[in-house]
Amino acid sequence: MSENQGLTVIRKRGRPAGRNRVALTLEERRARNAQYERERREETAAATRELAEAAGCPPDISTGDLLTTVIETLRRRMAPRPGDEIADLRRVNKKLKAQVIKLERMLGQEQLPSQETGAQESPPALPVQEPPLESEASGLQLLSPHELQYLENLFDNDRMGEILPSEVEF
Repeated sequence: MSENQGLTVIRKRGRPAGRNRVALTLEERRARNAQYERERREETAAATRELAEAAGCPPDISTGDLLTTVIETLRRRMAPRPGDEIADLRRVNKKLKAQVIKLERMLGQEQLPSQETGAQESPPALPVQEPPLESEASGLQLLSPHELQYLENLFDNDRMGEILPSEVEF
């Protein structure tokens, strides 16, 4: 005898497993299928009621109207807002400025040995500055003329690939 013979598996639906089970009559099968269908419809109705409540719709709304309302609500909430784009740009701007400062410091440290040997001419390193200027109208930070000239020299000399180390976070 095997150990599993005494154990019965409890199934949520369907008939018990086994070889010697009694076949269901047509009425029993119909009654069982009707019960399964009632359970399925009750679960669907409960889920629809919960969705209507979460969406703030009346409980007697049709399923089609409910789904349309929920889809439109999701589309509105997922659509980008103008303020979000501006906030994202400001966040990126801050990160880029921090990277520029870090790279300037690294470039300043690298320039000391090369200036002694006179190997190549590179743009002057920026000194540590006061807080950046801010435009009163837009709240965006402006670069000083010295910073602009420095960045233009970097791009003109095509040295950006040389000064971007792999440890800089983007």
